[in-house]
Amino acid sequence: MDITSFVRATGGFLARTVRPTEAGRRALLLFFNTIRRRLGLPQDGAPLWEWLAAQPNLPPQDLVQLREFQTRIDAGKRIDLPRLHNLLRRITGSFL
Repeated sequence: MDITSFVRATGGFLARTVRPTEAGRRALLLFFNTIRRRLGLPQDGAPLWEWLAAQPNLPPQDLVQLREFQTRIDAGKRIDLPRLHNLLRRITGSFL
């Protein structure tokens, strides 16, 4: 099996077994823990809204979207996982 087929098969399996809300919850936890680790804070997954808001390179609309994702995930509502992924990558790139 070539790597492309393996990745496709693995992605298909995960897409069928992991709910987007749970994947989003985990993505946010990892995102916030990455920041916490860099700041020397406990890696408990807690959001760092004030720290993010103080970042000059972070567009305010990205922070608004991130909060909206957090709210939807906390409420157990459906999310657009690829959109969340792209947002997290964009935000991470703005300050790392």
